[in-house]
Amino acid sequence: MRILAAWISWWYDRSLPAIEPGLPPGGGVPDSLRVLYQLVPDLGDLCMQNRLLRRQDLSVEDGKLVFACENQGVYSWSTDVAEADSAVYGRWESSEPWQIDVPSLSQFLVQFFLFEAAIGARFSASAACLESPALAALVQGASKLPMPSWHWPAFPTSFYIRSGAIIVTSPNDNWWSVYVGGKSPEDVAFLKTHINSSWDYVGLDGEAG
Repeated sequence: MRILAAWISWWYDRSLPAIEPGLPPGGGVPDSLRVLYQLVPDLGDLCMQNRLLRRQDLSVEDGKLVFACENQGVYSWSTDVAEADSAVYGRWESSEPWQIDVPSLSQFLVQFFLFEAAIGARFSASAACLESPALAALVQGASKLPMPSWHWPAFPTSFYIRSGAIIVTSPNDNWWSVYVGGKSPEDVAFLKTHINSSWDYVGLDGEAG
């Protein structure tokens, strides 16, 4: 979590607060999440698509600690209260049972902020319905991160890194939804050979087009 916090600080150009040695009492919050709350107190301000709940807004539903949700509440994530780095569970509706999404909370939190960074980046582009050959060309030469695939927005949602950019891909019926974000124009410059009329948003220079 300290590595993730340092990356968040670098990506968003934010200073981390001074951290006193040791940790405050758990208070029913798993260690991975508690440490991240301590290191980056304003995590909620970084969320664009999904919401990481503030510590005071955490709740227990059906024996699981709900800590994140899609911004309209259509999908939620939870973890085990008593475990330090338990699996993360997801579900679409509150009436559905929780299903394992990612094996560990710390790994999920890394993916969570990679997703938010890709979507919220100033230098970015996205497509809702990219055809499979176009997707294959886009991720050719990219490094697929060795992380479990997400079930939201659809399984398998995967994470890649290429030329300093974050790429998130997710199936969408017979197409693919793709989100690409970078910290600088140079990070996303490779997209210029891939962008066409099928892309919904293009802001490679920091301006929407």
